[in-house]
Amino acid sequence: MRVSEDPRRRVPELAAALERRGLPHRWLPSGGAEDAAVTAWINTHFRFRGSQADWSAVPDHRSVAWSNEAEAAEALAQAVAGLEPRSLVTVTWGDAGLPSLEIALEDALAVAEAIFEASFDTWILERFRGWALELYHEGSMSWGFL
Repeated sequence: MRVSEDPRRRVPELAAALERRGLPHRWLPSGGAEDAAVTAWINTHFRFRGSQADWSAVPDHRSVAWSNEAEAAEALAQAVAGLEPRSLVTVTWGDAGLPSLEIALEDALAVAEAIFEASFDTWILERFRGWALELYHEGSMSWGFL
């Protein structure tokens, strides 16, 4: 990983929160094959209206409004009900220059505010089960099984 991609430089608050709590995780360098696969998964499963996913095409989805990262973190806790806490999720952001993050769902919940503060739009994916969540910068969070 190049120095410019070092998570401690790109997403310092999140990297510090993960280290402080000793949470196991793995960074996927931006532009790498694994990161490209995450982007391809999103683009394969969603149509977009502007920069936001068109959730109307996902029959089993929910959406809520949020106004700050604390509210978004609370909504996330509700959104993941029914998923296995130890499920491996991938977190990625609208800023393609940021690395993606692989982490257990329960650990992502522990640092949710820092995840949402890292960039303007956030995706959390449980690709094995076909579940996705999008936090959109204009105040909506949508999630569901595809």
